[in-house]
Formats: sequence, structure tokens, C-alpha cells
Amino acid sequence: MDGLDRRGFLRLLAGLGLCALGPLPAGAQAAPSRSSSVLSPEKGGDRVVALSSEKLFPWDGRSRPYVDAVEREELDRLVDAGVKRLTGAASARQAWRSLFDYGRGEKVALKPNLNWIKDGFEKVVTSPQLVGSTIRGLVEHVGVRESDIFVYDVSRPIPAAYRERVGYDVRYVQRAVSFSARVYRRIFGDLTSPSQRRVPLSNRVVTDEGVELGCFVPQVVARCDHLVNLPVLKSHQFVLFSGAMKNLFGSVVFDNGDTTPRHMHGAHLEDHIAEVAASMRDVTRLVVCDAMAGTWSDERHGAPERWESFGGGWPSSLFFARCAVAMDGHLRRVVAAERSLRGLELRSSAFVERAKELTGCGKNP
Repeated sequence: MDGLDRRGFLRLLAGLGLCALGPLPAGAQAAPSRSSSVLSPEKGGDRVVALSSEKLFPWDGRSRPYVDAVEREELDRLVDAGVKRLTGAASARQAWRSLFDYGRGEKVALKPNLNWIKDGFEKVVTSPQLVGSTIRGLVEHVGVRESDIFVYDVSRPIPAAYRERVGYDVRYVQRAVSFSARVYRRIFGDLTSPSQRRVPLSNRVVTDEGVELGCFVPQVVARCDHLVNLPVLKSHQFVLFSGAMKNLFGSVVFDNGDTTPRHMHGAHLEDHIAEVAASMRDVTRLVVCDAMAGTWSDERHGAPERWESFGGGWPSSLFFARCAVAMDGHLRRVVAAERSLRGLELRSSAFVERAKELTGCGKNP
């Protein structure tokens, strides 16, 4: 963490009285429980709600695909409970409607993290069950038509096995994979093509050949009225973690038509993370982090890992916020606590502070 080495971080945990319980996120009221529990991850800033349940993800660690261990009924219950806690509403219906202020015919975009989807379900991705549970809330409580919901990642494919597990007849927008799809996109464009809405960046993005690229919001995001950000709990090789803000790298496209954000992974990575997130702040209505499984290490390359800070098991949790910056403030503490416990490097997370400056979200009063 910025300005905080491992020893200082552990002293902070001790000062909060958390070391005896395991290195929990700063501000947590109790250790994550395997019965449903609610934490207060950040006192004073934008609200983040964390729910844990031993019934949510009872995976044996061996069976595949790992996402099939998700208990859908418990997931639906926790999603509604989290939205209610986040808004303070008395019912799930009131809570969902208060978040979206929805008008009939408006479009809703859902952005899961599918960075490792090419490996099937061997590595952590946003579970399709969470995508489906979010769609259930939109359809049943808000009244959104399935045909007005777009599940997208412009930089990754969305395979049939993923769509089948979502379980709804929504629209999917993915990176053009087949030859015919690539030709069609080049000639006619599609929902992954650049819109007129530019993403303002303070640093240049250049190709390997030194050509400067303009960064734009894709059509799928520009045409939608509401955005739901669905990141996954995981560490990252260049920064401390990859959370809600970095998940939005799958929401940009360049003026040369490229949808791959690899050109942003350079010296200015953290500025890019913060600035892309800031450009989508106004359309974001809900952020739900899939913390059922997660990664914290540098060795397992994305495979689900057991967490000492969650009692030596899977986190089996969901985190809720209205703002990607507030969510990442919480995820920073969760990942830093686990890596500190294991004596691992705490890489930079300066992008969180930069995003707070840009958006005003996640700041303590």
C-alpha cells in the first residue's frame, strides 16, 4: 500500500484489534462468518456492504467447473439482502428500484470480469451465476426486459458454457472472434466499435510501434442508460489487486478498432485505471464483487485459493457498493491483509487515491 510497508500494515491491524481475529480489512466489525454476516468495510466513506455465507460456495476444491458449486438459491438471497443493506430499503423491490430509477425501454449493461475465461472455469472469473442473479433482480424487481440487458466484455469472448449458466435470454456483446464477425465489424461496425464518447486520459496510449491511440467508450456502453460492474476478487501482477475499476478496461476501445487494453499496461497503468473508471462514474448504478472464490498469490496464476483471513477457506462472500472507487477501497484492504499475513509484497494501489480525487467517491468526509 502507498506509504505503508508490511510491518506498518500489521501494526495498523493490531491497533484496530484485528490481529487476534486474523488480518481483516480495516474497519471490519468481525471476522467473516460462514453464516451470513455483514461487515462495515469503510467507516465514513461511501458505503460498502460485505456478506458471507458458508452455504454460498461449498466447493470441495476438486470438482470442476468450480462455479457449479455456487448455491443459486443462497446467492439470490444474498444479492437481494446486499442491495437492501446498501440502500437501506425495506424490501428488495424498493432497493433495486431506488438504485436504477428506471424508465421503460432503457438499457442496462452488465460488465463481468472474464479475463481468464479462455481457461474455462479453471481460473477465477465473475461467476455466471452472479450475472444471472443480477439479471433476476433487474427483471423481477426493476422491470427491465431481458432484451434490454447487455452482458459484455469487448476484450474477451463469452463462450456458450458461460451463457448457459447465466440462464437468461439477454444480449451478449463480446470481442469479435470468428473471421466473419471480424470482417463484418470492420465493414459495418458493431456494439464493440468506438462511439463518439472519448475517454479523457492524461497520458498518451501508444502501440508497440509508437502510434498514439485515442481511447473511446464502445457503442454497447454509450447506448446503455445504466451500468452494473461485476468484478472478481483477485490480486494482480503489476498492481496490488485487480478490482472494480480495472474491470472497466473491458469497456474501452481504441480509434484503430482494437479492443485489447494491453497498451494501457505500461508506466501509466494506475492513471489509466483511475481515469477510465472516472469516465463511467455517472452511468454506474451498482457494483457487486464476486468474492466467492478469489486469488491473492503470485504463483497460482488465477486458480481459486483458500484465504487465511477468511478462516482458511474460500471467501464465500459478496461485496456491494454504488461506486467502483469505494469498492476498490475495500478490495485493497482485503487483498493487502491476506498478502501481509503471508509475507508477500504489497504492490502499489495509488490508483485508488487518484480515482478518489477524480470522482469524489470513496472519500471520508
